[in-house]
Amino acid sequence: MNKKFSTLAAVFLAVSALSTSAVANVTNGNYYRLKYSTTTPTSTEKYLGVDIAKTDSVVLNSKATGSTVSAGTDTPDNLLSDRYFWKVNKTIAASGDSLFTFTNRKTGKVLAFDAKEANAIISGGAVNTWGWKGHSSSASGIYSVSGGNTYYLVEESGVVKVKKQTGVTPPTSGMLALEEDVPAAANMSAKQLNEKNGGKGFELAFSPAANGEKNLFIESMLRAEALHDGSTTGTFELDSDADHAPVVSSPAVLAGDTAFFAVSGKVIENAAKQKVQYYLVADTTYFTGLGTTGVVFTQDTLKITKDAAGKITKVEPAPGRVLNAYRFVTSYNYDKASMNIEVVGLQAKKTSGYYKDDVQEKSLASGKSWYVYVAELSDRKEVSVIENATAPSTKITFKTGSAISDLNTKVAYAVQKVKDDGSLSKYYGANNASTNKDSLDVASALVPATQYIMIHEGENNYSLYNRAYGNKLEEASGAYYKTNKEGIYRINGTDYKLTALTTAAGEAGKYVGYRHFSDSEVANTSFTLRVQSIAGNSIFIASKDSSIFAANSDGQFFTVKPYDSEKFGYTSKDSLSRTAYMLVERYGDRHLAYDKANKFVLSKEAYNTQNDTVVVFFQATATEGQYLLAYAQTDETKGKLASTSMDGNYIIANITTGAIEKSASTAVAPTVFVFENEKNEYQAEAAGHKIITLASDDAMSITRTDDNFASLKRVGQLRSAFEAENFALWVDTADATDETKPLYFISTKQGLDSATVKAGNSLYMVSVEDSTANAYKWEGLSRVAFIEGKYVAGTDSLELYTATDTAKYVKKHDNEANWAFALNPDGGVSLQNMKSNQYVATRNDVLVMVKKMDEAAMFGVAKSEVIPTSNGTIDAVEGVSVTTDNGTVTIQGAAGKSVVISNILGKVVAETVLTSDNVTIAVPAGIVAVAVEGETAVKVVVK
Repeated sequence: MNKKFSTLAAVFLAVSALSTSAVANVTNGNYYRLKYSTTTPTSTEKYLGVDIAKTDSVVLNSKATGSTVSAGTDTPDNLLSDRYFWKVNKTIAASGDSLFTFTNRKTGKVLAFDAKEANAIISGGAVNTWGWKGHSSSASGIYSVSGGNTYYLVEESGVVKVKKQTGVTPPTSGMLALEEDVPAAANMSAKQLNEKNGGKGFELAFSPAANGEKNLFIESMLRAEALHDGSTTGTFELDSDADHAPVVSSPAVLAGDTAFFAVSGKVIENAAKQKVQYYLVADTTYFTGLGTTGVVFTQDTLKITKDAAGKITKVEPAPGRVLNAYRFVTSYNYDKASMNIEVVGLQAKKTSGYYKDDVQEKSLASGKSWYVYVAELSDRKEVSVIENATAPSTKITFKTGSAISDLNTKVAYAVQKVKDDGSLSKYYGANNASTNKDSLDVASALVPATQYIMIHEGENNYSLYNRAYGNKLEEASGAYYKTNKEGIYRINGTDYKLTALTTAAGEAGKYVGYRHFSDSEVANTSFTLRVQSIAGNSIFIASKDSSIFAANSDGQFFTVKPYDSEKFGYTSKDSLSRTAYMLVERYGDRHLAYDKANKFVLSKEAYNTQNDTVVVFFQATATEGQYLLAYAQTDETKGKLASTSMDGNYIIANITTGAIEKSASTAVAPTVFVFENEKNEYQAEAAGHKIITLASDDAMSITRTDDNFASLKRVGQLRSAFEAENFALWVDTADATDETKPLYFISTKQGLDSATVKAGNSLYMVSVEDSTANAYKWEGLSRVAFIEGKYVAGTDSLELYTATDTAKYVKKHDNEANWAFALNPDGGVSLQNMKSNQYVATRNDVLVMVKKMDEAAMFGVAKSEVIPTSNGTIDAVEGVSVTTDNGTVTIQGAAGKSVVISNILGKVVAETVLTSDNVTIAVPAGIVAVAVEGETAVKVVVK
């Protein structure tokens, strides 16, 4: 015997203060409500269930005064919903007493708690098997023994809690006393039936299953329609939302809950081009061997006559049929979660054979009960009807499908409806805060208005919200069930296809929908804006003097200046953000503005003046790299975006007039623009000691001066203070992510003492344009300097150390020291700094920074034939040199040392002991790290 069961059984034997009669009026496997009373049943009906939202929380609820209790809906006070029903499983212990488990019909979870005092939260814990006996013959306390203690339920201030009593003897009072309760079977209205699939209809399952003719009750989703009197005399309504419909005046039918079963998706077009619905109907054909009532079910139309106002004036059966053969009464059995379906009327069988089309020879059998059931014939099972005073043994239940509760809520989805013919609708999308429509040809990972995020609401319930506007897609929110097709789910009785987009719904997709510039891009990117839609022409936003216009000419180069950022969309659950920008002329400080004459101009930044600075969002389209320029509304007094940041205005290019205009998208289709970035070509360099010489005078090379600035000097200049080795600078790869624009560190160890060198420090060449100190200026231009720093292994970054301006040079911020060798159209290369996006120029041999390449100095870069070793402050390790060629790495000055060469993934591709001061090693092409014994590892690019 299970130890837990035997322990609890022993407890029963020890209890003398409680009644010895166990609860007996339950059938194993049936469903019951558990009615509450503190001692005995009271007139207040309170039932144990699970919360409607937090389905792990146990609650005690009673019917609210005046509310309507029904089986079709699940409202908080609906005591007939599945969450108040528990399947009882009874086991007889050796003592003869009964042990019980209770499984909730809504959640499928067992009433089980952790072994501790707490609010009653179902956890699947050890307190899961219950004794149920005691207080009276009808209401009994439930309790469980676990770990030598007794646990029971109480209600305190309306909250159900688990209480613990030390020892295995249950309390004689105070336990939550529960009485088994089963509501009487009740007819279901059309509304209740249809609400099983969100108001759209219901699906059925039969046990045993038929295996002969098609079971038309389960082939398709059905929709219940009740016929009742219309709003005007002599008219009727077929109402799928009728709740316990009244008797119609004519034709006479059964009172109350009779309904036609419309076949979902079965609609034809008749000769008059009218859409005609098919319904289930008891046929005039019989199965052989089932007697005079063993009819076959089929599908047929109704003849519905309407008046000029479109109101129904007559509902008639198809020729050869009777109306009541189309009508059904569905009675729900709460204890078995099943139903009985009766056919209201059948046509009596002729003694001479089957009926054909002669209505006059037919008569309606009446006063009988005909239940739908599965007839077991000798060779097959068929769905028919049986005349019976009580319901047959066939179990008919609502089909829910396979619930799914593990959908990926970390991605965004494109949503389409599956039509009745199996085809897919257009994609859903939103265009304002209240409208979701299936009207889009494309759903894009770039456009959040065409995407939906998924929120898990517990169990198999999910809600979809539009990412751009935050409005809920109600029809595709609810309980999700699998279908037999990948990516298609049944929600509220309708199938929807959900396609996961590559865009993440969380932090990774933060800037979806709008162009966002990183700090580096803000600093380094300049671009023109080309009109996308002009085939064969290159139309740009151009400028002359201060005027802005559209022209087939060179475009105006802009940079961006961030104005403000904001969250948007379903902000409580998503992370979407957008940034508004000002457009600033390259190499200047004039901003794109809109003047009082309603024209775009270039002007100094200003607001509420003659020229008002324009702030825009770069709004993504469904095509990557193409954007709309959406006007951003601002609150200039706060320097922030206005609470309503977008008002539907866009910047457009009027190709006819050449004007750049402001217009609402509803008036004129917004212009699509493409960024055309300013492009330089760049030279790649292998890591190693390099001489960087002036192209116009190759005797002049870049070196470090005693005050740690960069300058051009000659060998022997200033009484031989500058030897050849002073010009050998170490060039090492800083970032090779963009193969077309590799970035480098340029450094030297000259001027550092031995201890500093041993610590792995070097002097790195940087641009000091951020500094406001006059010492860092030359003729008003920022200088180039050498600043002590250390490469941080594994992070591709530097720690830069300065005695002053520490706020300007932040640890692990390496853009000041990142350089690119830009090919100058006039010859040679120009040194471009990634922090400032400026170029190195010379002023009387002093290196300074300028904005334009045509003002920059041109240099040549060559391998140094001299390895710096003679400087007395430099250790011998300074003599180690690493250079590359096609498929090889050459290491100089490291004889007798071991070397390990690894690829970018950390895999060792070569490992050896160097036998001379000049060793060449074959390695695969790509980025490799070379670690010489006693040296800091360096990265090089092997061609």
